[in-house]
Amino acid sequence: MRIGIIVNDLFTEKVDYTTTQLAMVAARQGHEVWYIDVADLVSRPDDRLYAHAVRVPEDGHRKREVFLQKLWQAARAGREEIALRRLDVLLPRNDPAQDALSRPWARAASVDFGRLAVREGILVLNDPEGLALGLNKLYLEYFPESVRPRTLVTRDRAEAKDFIAAQGGYAVLKPLSGSGGTTSFWCVHTTRPTSTR
Repeated sequence: MRIGIIVNDLFTEKVDYTTTQLAMVAARQGHEVWYIDVADLVSRPDDRLYAHAVRVPEDGHRKREVFLQKLWQAARAGREEIALRRLDVLLPRNDPAQDALSRPWARAASVDFGRLAVREGILVLNDPEGLALGLNKLYLEYFPESVRPRTLVTRDRAEAKDFIAAQGGYAVLKPLSGSGGTTSFWCVHTTRPTSTR
């Protein structure tokens, strides 16, 4: 099987990433695995999708550190152009939050290319439509009230503090988009669902 994995930047991949383990195991089982930086996706006037990608080396799949070193070495040697339609599976594994501030264009690129890949008949895991819903934490509002926490989305600090106080002083404060509190909108969740139905 030919598997393409979209990441933010190949050189920022880490040994403890699930993506690293997935790629390593797939290659060890004999699959052809390609890493694609989100910046290396291409849509041409012929309505075909391509990528400048790095093929996972065929050896060195027992230790993650060795695996990544060989992958980075292969990337430094050069990338190959591949036609995405030749892949059996495309896995968008990039984290949009990493690109939200520094490369806003990249934030939704894998979702958009994933949608186009589906049109070409490529199996894209996870579904790009589902990924698009999850670009920020408002996607929780699509879940039934019985399973989602009571939520406030605001930029107003006083309103957030009042909401937390009304919940008994306990809540989870998250940025609406991104991670680590780097945005100016907050999504405040209680620690339990709103009803017990």
